[in-house]
Amino acid sequence: MGYGKFDEEQEMGNIIAPDYDKYDMSSIIESRVIHSNWKMGFSVNKKVNGKKLIEEILSESQSYPRFKNDGKFGLINIKNSYSNDDIDKIINVNDIIKHKFSTTKREDITTSIKMHYRYDYGTEKYTHDYELEIETLLPSYNNFITHRYYLSDLDGHKEINLKYHTDASTVEKFAKYKLLNECNTHLLVDMTLPLNYMNLTAGDIIHIPLISNEKEFADDYSVVHTKNTQYVYPLWVIMETNIGISSVAIKAYQLHYLEEGDNHGFEDLY
Repeated sequence: MGYGKFDEEQEMGNIIAPDYDKYDMSSIIESRVIHSNWKMGFSVNKKVNGKKLIEEILSESQSYPRFKNDGKFGLINIKNSYSNDDIDKIINVNDIIKHKFSTTKREDITTSIKMHYRYDYGTEKYTHDYELEIETLLPSYNNFITHRYYLSDLDGHKEINLKYHTDASTVEKFAKYKLLNECNTHLLVDMTLPLNYMNLTAGDIIHIPLISNEKEFADDYSVVHTKNTQYVYPLWVIMETNIGISSVAIKAYQLHYLEEGDNHGFEDLY
């Protein structure tokens, strides 16, 4: 597409040598590790917008496109599990100028999923499907008193068309990721910090100690805890930053353990 060419004189249509200084290579390498056993398959049978194509492919993965504060193109990655070594920055609560917590929408909760894949471009239909329920991954989920968020089984069911998947085992991986990441609401935070935090960028992992010793929605977000039998990390991935004249505003999304069992790999800091 011509972005980040090493040689600006090089013409499109040839193999383009990239200028790696224009890419956040650490996030791209991390994404390759996350998806190392994935196999995706599709055809482009008509002219399409390149930016839209990349966004659509990534929407069926565990990565999201973004540009860093320095203008480099990279990815926001959601891993299945995290450890203490993943923390990029611990926020000093005394530095916080203002903050506001909220949660993802109850309507986005997914408790069962059916994915249609292997698109036939001739018939314009999906020829295969795969179904998965949360009880298969978290057996005690249905026994927890608040697990349904006052949603019916029908409300918690989602059907998704995967236009970029043909491999059954990869579809199973994506379905597991999608279901575990959406079976509970996630805490969100909007936070304003002083300019000494201006190096924070989208994709960074932060830890926030308990502010004013107050829980949010009955959860202590500063330590590992469970929500409807799923482990929740005291970690947040920054989704957006905005640097102003005298402060930095960030939007962040709390991370959950996206595997079965209890080997979440994180040791509480307190």
